[in-house]
Amino acid sequence: MLEQIKTTNMGGLMELRYYIKLKNIAEEKELVDAIRTINGNLPVISGRVLSTRAEL
Repeated sequence: MLEQIKTTNMGGLMELRYYIKLKNIAEEKELVDAIRTINGNLPVISGRVLSTRAEL
């Protein structure tokens, strides 16, 4: 799901932020490599949302 769009580099580039839930977390590197290949080797950042709750 596309979450945010903003311009960078004086309007020369667009930064797109997506929320993606992988079925298999082990395939994360393959996904980032595929995106990097498609976008001309521009930076790709991957992060994780913590799903566990902290207990006091």
